[in-house]
Amino acid sequence: MYDKVKVKTWVDALRSGDYKQGADRLCRSDADGVISYCCLGVYSKVIDGNTDKYLMSGFTGPKSVYKHLGEVVGRDFRGKLSSRNDDLLEDGTHKYNFSSLADCIEKELL
Repeated sequence: MYDKVKVKTWVDALRSGDYKQGADRLCRSDADGVISYCCLGVYSKVIDGNTDKYLMSGFTGPKSVYKHLGEVVGRDFRGKLSSRNDDLLEDGTHKYNFSSLADCIEKELL
């Protein structure tokens, strides 16, 4: 059985409006200092308190955020999330915002 409390915390954070959605990186800061996160970056921020511990391992290394997420939810869930988070429309906006990603996570895991 996996940790539904952690998953619920993550879903709530995605819906909170406290995180700007980005793509291709767990976390990045733009030239103006505005920080954006992918959905897995929000996960690592709210569950572990930072994204730094995963940056050196990348997305697929032995200490990656995917590995940690898989241990928390008991299965590989990355394809559904990373591809949706990074799917951009022609105008550069996200096809799936954090709220719709939260819906997907909730449907699959809660």
